[in-house]
Amino acid sequence: MRSFRLEAARGPEGTMMAERAPRHPGADWRLPRRRALSLLGAGAAGLWFAPGSVEAARELPFSADSVRDLVRRLHRIRRRFGLNQAIGVHVEHLDSGAELFSHNPDRTYVPASGQKLPIMASCIHYLGPNYRFGTRFFVAAAPSEGGVVEGPVLVRGCGDPSLNRHGMDAIADAIAGHGITAIRGDVILDDSFFVPQETNRRLVAERLRYNEPIVSALGYHWNQVEVAGLPEADGNRPKLRDEGYGYFAIQNRTVLRNSGRPYILAHRRPNRRVRLEGRIRRGGTERLTRFTATEPALYFGYAFRGKLVERGVEVAGEPRRRAESDPDLPVLLYRHDSEPMVRVVEALGKFSNNWSAEQLLFTVGAHRWGPPGTREKGARAVEEYLVGLGNPADSFTVDDGSGLSRRNRLSPRQLVSVVRDLYSQPELRDDFLESLAHAGLDGTLRRRMRSDGVRGRVMAKTGSLSGVSSLSGVAFPVGAENRTLAFSVITNGLRSQWSGDAVENEMAATLVRWSGAAT
Repeated sequence: MRSFRLEAARGPEGTMMAERAPRHPGADWRLPRRRALSLLGAGAAGLWFAPGSVEAARELPFSADSVRDLVRRLHRIRRRFGLNQAIGVHVEHLDSGAELFSHNPDRTYVPASGQKLPIMASCIHYLGPNYRFGTRFFVAAAPSEGGVVEGPVLVRGCGDPSLNRHGMDAIADAIAGHGITAIRGDVILDDSFFVPQETNRRLVAERLRYNEPIVSALGYHWNQVEVAGLPEADGNRPKLRDEGYGYFAIQNRTVLRNSGRPYILAHRRPNRRVRLEGRIRRGGTERLTRFTATEPALYFGYAFRGKLVERGVEVAGEPRRRAESDPDLPVLLYRHDSEPMVRVVEALGKFSNNWSAEQLLFTVGAHRWGPPGTREKGARAVEEYLVGLGNPADSFTVDDGSGLSRRNRLSPRQLVSVVRDLYSQPELRDDFLESLAHAGLDGTLRRRMRSDGVRGRVMAKTGSLSGVSSLSGVAFPVGAENRTLAFSVITNGLRSQWSGDAVENEMAATLVRWSGAAT
């Protein structure tokens, strides 16, 4: 495989990236597993504090009396909310593996977005923390001295969930900055690293109904097309900023007014047509709307071409999916590398984007079991990871990556085993903690547990569906820096999300305020 001499894509260490066949499983990285902590798994279970177990307590940084007090407090919270079978809770001391509190710890529940926690962990385990998603651009021959590419550009994706508008700007800047002035052929889009989803009409209809994006090996900007109405006139209508660059044929029916409540609405029509209605105020701010791209690879192609044209690069052809008759193009023109995997999962853990989780699920499946990636292969990889932590294969169910499926089943103890695994590796610990939402500070916990003394001392992955709530992560007790607690709280069947959040908040705050000293 030859590379264009002006190619600027470099690997994480700044070396030129050579084209390689996919390696299975995952990347070259292999991290020594730290599963030899003195008290894990079945051995840790024996450290649960039975009444009078003072001898064991002497070897740990808390007293047996304090553990009994913690148990009473947590049970008191559970009873006050009237929860018995509807809640599962498990709490461990991470440094020793001692179980501090359990209620239905092995009962499986729908975890909602708590499902994303083992997805994140399995991607780091199989692909490595420094794995980068590479989107590659190929041509038939090196550009001419005038910067003209004679023929098409082939774009091959590998499921990057982080390639957004700014990333596409960077790609276009790099290609135009290398002196490319024209592309005389089509933009050919190869998304074969995943099984295409848009051919499944039932799945597409479901995604459109809930405005959920469609998984694709050539995904772009969460596969959501953004269109903004601008407070400037374009003839008799407000100007539009179309980030799909013509992927949708847009009929502009918005109006520009001096007063009135501004708004914008999108009405989808067949054959990639959209009608926009709304009111934009002169001198005001832009109004933004988003809608799902039903053919993600084509959306990528239109955006790529549009960004190049904005930079003065002439593109003669059209974006189109790769056909079986299209040959491989031998010259690597450019390669765009994502941030490392630890940064990708950080965004997922904090903000819980469902599409990103599904992209990661398909990716880990493709690397572990060979492309094309499918949901089934991804689920199989996650299941293998959970079994490797000591969880019986028949004790859980992995049905998707986002947690939207109610067929997912995980227990509090299993989620704590994931927390324990990532925390137990010093080289990953800081990145893992940063990937979680921090209570009262950021992510999905920024508006929860904001009281003094608790803010910032709970780091966890949230989950919520109708009647489902979960919180799994780490708590740092005040004034006890040598006590780090892993916990998972899952509720199923509650009538209000407020109740689920409230019981999780109170239990997590109780862990933070637990001194561990004798009462």
